[in-house]
Amino acid sequence: MSILVLTKLFEICRIRSSFFSLVVFLLFSEAFGKNETAECNPSQKSFSYLDAAVDLISKAKVYFPTYEKLVVHQNKRPVDCEELLCNGHNKSGRYTIWPRSRVTGEKSLEVYCDMDTDGGGWTVIQRRGNFNRSKDYFYKDWKNYRAGFGDIEKDFWLGNDNIFALTNQRLNSIRFDLQAMEGEKRYALYDEFWIEDENRKYTLHINDYSGDAGDSMISRSNNMKFTTKDQKNDNFKDNCAIAFKGAWWYNECHDANLNGINHRGGHETFADGVNWRSWKGYHESLDTTEMKIRPKNFRKTSVLNDTPSDQANPDKNIKKTSVLNDSSSDKRDSPKDSKSNPLPKDNPSEPINHSDSVWTDTPSSK
Repeated sequence: MSILVLTKLFEICRIRSSFFSLVVFLLFSEAFGKNETAECNPSQKSFSYLDAAVDLISKAKVYFPTYEKLVVHQNKRPVDCEELLCNGHNKSGRYTIWPRSRVTGEKSLEVYCDMDTDGGGWTVIQRRGNFNRSKDYFYKDWKNYRAGFGDIEKDFWLGNDNIFALTNQRLNSIRFDLQAMEGEKRYALYDEFWIEDENRKYTLHINDYSGDAGDSMISRSNNMKFTTKDQKNDNFKDNCAIAFKGAWWYNECHDANLNGINHRGGHETFADGVNWRSWKGYHESLDTTEMKIRPKNFRKTSVLNDTPSDQANPDKNIKKTSVLNDSSSDKRDSPKDSKSNPLPKDNPSEPINHSDSVWTDTPSSK
């Protein structure tokens, strides 16, 4: 190895690492500084370089600190659960985030993060289940759905203003995790999900379905405004929220009604339960549901595995609120009922032309 090669190697290492530059510099000095006139054959020179390198590395281990954990930049005010996961928080539970939004300002928000499903990083925006509340607990007005209600560790709606804030800071996907009364689980994933603000009635944009529960959102809810019992924004002659005892992005009226009556199983009434038509039809109310969002560009390999000390116990010093309900039985959908109920006369799963009835000026950034 020539002096020129060692000099070049030193120059490269100097740019990349101060530690390696020191090793190369000392190796250079050791090899050529002590005995520049000594005569060695090529084999002896190679062993001399190796001996010097081993000696220097051994000394470096003593004098230079080592780090077992990867040191990364951590956002002290994460905007969602995906950033919390990237900060090393890999346990599902309550956390505090700071969504960036002109509507919510810089206020903090308590959320439930799902750090287990499909790589984690999900911010849960809705949950239904058996939490000992009244069946019609989700049959609320516009104000309640705007602000949010419930207990984020039990049944809740995060609030349309908060959902707007979360989905307008970057492009998100949404996942619907569904479970039937008998325990069978299915899911629906949409790669594109965001809503507009209150001035535009929280108009929904949802596309690119995959999963095994079937698509019950795009054909009837995409590009639709949000409707509650006291604010009709649907395309039906009456109010869909009143007809089906819920609140949703109704058209005329729905293929999904996850904020409907918590019948928990089969029900005689038509389409007013926690229904997902493409899987269980209009006469079976699901046992549990979760709606959760995550940035579309999420990468499972970009997160840490160790939980930092701060927020390591997400439940600490957080006040818990109340709880939800019951009921039971089991029954499949009867399509014939669609003729005698306020749903479209055509097949409820066929696409609908929204061009004459909804907000169409979609922001170019989306």
